[in-house]
Order: sequence, then structure tokens, then C-alpha cells
Amino acid sequence: MPKGPLSHTDNRSKVCISCFQKCSSMSSTDGEKILSRIRTSYISNYDPEDAQLPRAVCTRCRNLLLKIEKGERDPQELREPFDFSKIVLPPPPTRLNPQPEYTCSCAMCQVARGNPVNLGIGKSYTFPPFPLGRPSDPVASTSAECLPSPRPIFVCKRCWQPVGKGIKHP
Repeated sequence: MPKGPLSHTDNRSKVCISCFQKCSSMSSTDGEKILSRIRTSYISNYDPEDAQLPRAVCTRCRNLLLKIEKGERDPQELREPFDFSKIVLPPPPTRLNPQPEYTCSCAMCQVARGNPVNLGIGKSYTFPPFPLGRPSDPVASTSAECLPSPRPIFVCKRCWQPVGKGIKHP
């Protein structure tokens, strides 16, 4: 496992070409079968060596491409392709500007470096928030109607402590 931030080249294998999400299980797009499926069903001019395009496919999209090829699914179920022309790559390092490659801040590197849970990226990672407060109980709501109405509390005007029977007052 590499230490430190990953380079743009490494981040390309962390993002899915179809859904543009970071997923737990990714497959490389180097195989001939997956390349032909991507080119026939998704992006006709896909080149895995292009630095602006991701080099991986998540399990969900890979299975969807397989079912589209078999005719079990409609190609309309694939997401609209991400506009990869918007990805601006950093200039290559030169002697005058020797910046390391891992300083890339393009959209693909942000997705690959980000925590999907915190970013809210992908339906598989977004969890509904827990409801706040006491859980609703149908028995408790009916018993609440049987309780007497709340009475006012008497408070000392000097120290603001509740005053009542059995409560010590300083």
C-alpha cells in the first residue's frame, strides 16, 4: 500500500468510468471484453490511455454493461456520461516548475481522494440520517393523552430555583 497521496495516474483506477464514483470494488478497463462493452454501450471513442478518463469500472456498472450486451437491460439505464472535457489536468512538471504529480486537484482526483460518506457521493454510501429524539411509540402516544395537563412551576424571584413541597431552598 503506497504511503502519502496518490498521483493522478493512480487516482484514475479509483473512479468508475460510467458512474464517476469511488466504489469499493473496481475492475480495470484493460481487458478486451470490458473495452468492447464500454465502446459499444457507453463511450464509443474510449481510450484507457487518455489521462482525462478513468481506468476502472465498478461492479454495478460492469454487470449492467454485461446485461446490456446480452439484451437483458436497456442501454438507457446507464447514466449520462460525465463531461470529461471539464477535467483540467495539471501541466507536466518542468525544471522551472517541479511540482509533484500528486498535487492534481481535478474533479477525478477529488472524487478518488474524498471520503464518499462525507461527500455524499453515490447512493451506496449515503445513509439516511437517524431521526432525532425519542422514537415514536404508538402505546406512549395514547398514554400521553391520559396524563394530566402540566401545572405551572413556582420559581424564587431571587435565585430562580423551583419552589415547592419537599424542595430545599437555600
